[in-house]
Amino acid sequence: MTSHVRVVIADDEKPACDRLRHLVQRDSRVELVGVCAGGAEALSVIETERLSGRPAHLLFLDVQM
Repeated sequence: MTSHVRVVIADDEKPACDRLRHLVQRDSRVELVGVCAGGAEALSVIETERLSGRPAHLLFLDVQM
């Protein structure tokens, strides 16, 4: 069984978000769980994934949104 790092991206700047998404999707060991434009949306995705039993492992977060 292949193990994937489950990733969420949260960034309100579309060009930065698109670039990071592109880089993350190039790695077959990474599963992109969600791409969010704000903190509230990111928290919702993280909680939904946690409740599904498949939590996100890594969050790329723009801290100045």
